[in-house]
Amino acid sequence: MDTSLSSEMSFVELLETLPDPRESWKVRHKLSTILFCTFCAVLCGAEGWPDVVLFCKIRQQWLSRYVDFPSAYPIGMDVPARVFPASA
Repeated sequence: MDTSLSSEMSFVELLETLPDPRESWKVRHKLSTILFCTFCAVLCGAEGWPDVVLFCKIRQQWLSRYVDFPSAYPIGMDVPARVFPASA
């Protein structure tokens, strides 16, 4: 692991350093976007994937200040099974 990360690095920039194990041709949303949205949703009380998806829909405008949204919603109900296979 790279220990030379700057103390000035934002949380999103830190998430962007994580390797994405998904097959690149299947990726619609950046891993950092999915992780950031999930993290924020859980901090706000999300208790499962339906809550995370709802949080992203409701807070899309706020979330878009920090991460990119290439399509309508960054997290759909199909995303957890592909990104977090052990938890789906």
